[in-house]
Amino acid sequence: MIEEILPNLYLLKLPFPRNPLRDCNVYLMKDTDRSLMVDSGMDIDECRNVLIDDAKKLNVDLSKIEFFLTHSHPDHTGNLASLANDDSKVYLGQPDAAMLRLSTPELRRARAVLNIKNGLPNGDLLADSQFKMRNPMTDMAERRGWRFDFRADQDTVSVGDFNFICLTTPGHTKGHLCLYEPDKKIFFAGDHILEDVSPIIFSGSLDENPLGAYLESLDKTYDLDVGLVLPGHRRIFTDMKGRINQLRHHHEVRLNEALAAVADGPKNAYQIASRMHWDVKQPGWEEIPIWQRLFATSEALAHLRCLVEAGRVRQKGTEDQILFSMV
Repeated sequence: MIEEILPNLYLLKLPFPRNPLRDCNVYLMKDTDRSLMVDSGMDIDECRNVLIDDAKKLNVDLSKIEFFLTHSHPDHTGNLASLANDDSKVYLGQPDAAMLRLSTPELRRARAVLNIKNGLPNGDLLADSQFKMRNPMTDMAERRGWRFDFRADQDTVSVGDFNFICLTTPGHTKGHLCLYEPDKKIFFAGDHILEDVSPIIFSGSLDENPLGAYLESLDKTYDLDVGLVLPGHRRIFTDMKGRINQLRHHHEVRLNEALAAVADGPKNAYQIASRMHWDVKQPGWEEIPIWQRLFATSEALAHLRCLVEAGRVRQKGTEDQILFSMV
């Protein structure tokens, strides 16, 4: 589906079959000299075929386009490998490029250790399955010699009469980027702010504080004069301040749930996640599919790490597990 948002700015809504997100938003800014695409969708036929067909309908030559990637997750970067050539300009945040450079075996080993220490059943097997699929963008980046046009905070990107300011918004990923057009008051949010779902904040280690970074990113973008928010998934919306307030409240509730879970004694992240509320259909924790329990445990860990950094929870580790308790 193609939707013209403003003159020469189009939303391409790409389907995600068998995925609860349902779809991904790709944005195309068309210009006579050069065009810019924000994100590229998932590397699956249903998604890629719609993208190619929509570009043809708009008379855009994908071999001559520039790409801006809000972050490195495969549902935003996957199609880049089949769309971009070795000379295509690709804008990306350097921290996310560094994540792409980690080999799959490295990620698998690190994730297995983290899963086991967090108490996840069969944590090593989960990690093995999690990284069977390689992000095709990594192969493309290796072929290009990791040549990207890195963008950092307050850098600019211009196309046609759109003049964007890049804003670093770590949280969902370390190198997440948003684009802000102050004259037109439009904000490309990626997965920083979504209208009807909460962006997942994962903790990938036991010494990071991604939720703290995310809450700071929400504060950073709160006072922007924005009339239209263009997110990476679901609906376009207008009330960015109101949505940020909702997201702040959502995470405050989660932080309090994590605190309550350790009130009666030390627990690992898996045990703590089992006592928190998750928007799932299954009535009991053990009935939730193991992949969803994995994601819930990682998100619980992000909230626990935020509480540790705030001095409200104590983190104590052994060779076998990490336990969290009240200070």
